[in-house]
Amino acid sequence: MSSFFYDLNLIFSIYIKMIFKPKICDLHNDLITVQDFENAKKYLTDNLKFLSSIVLAVWTTYTKYNTVADVKNLINEYQKLNLNAKLLFGIEDISFLAVNDYEKFLEIKPFYVSLTWNYDNFLGGGAFGESGLTQEGKQL
Repeated sequence: MSSFFYDLNLIFSIYIKMIFKPKICDLHNDLITVQDFENAKKYLTDNLKFLSSIVLAVWTTYTKYNTVADVKNLINEYQKLNLNAKLLFGIEDISFLAVNDYEKFLEIKPFYVSLTWNYDNFLGGGAFGESGLTQEGKQL
């Protein structure tokens, strides 16, 4: 009798997971900027059954992703995975952008951007900074 209830419970939990698939998962920048792309790819594909949308943030401060081309290339690598989920990309600290990069950058269609991250830059004050939003940050 207990085996029957165990099997019923298992079937019910699988059914619930299929019906109520979580809508979004924010993987922040820990996954997308890892050095080992194969491990990141494996993590995504192993956990995809639970996800319909994934937010991946590209952190640009003190990383190799500090040009529009670098950010586009990284995003393209993840899009090539053809995951069965909507991929949303955030860009954290856009101080690397030059004015003539704005239109090229918008082609990426980021889900969100932040003007700064931990430290102050010409756009504003970061989490560990001392200043607030600058005139350049307001204009942008």
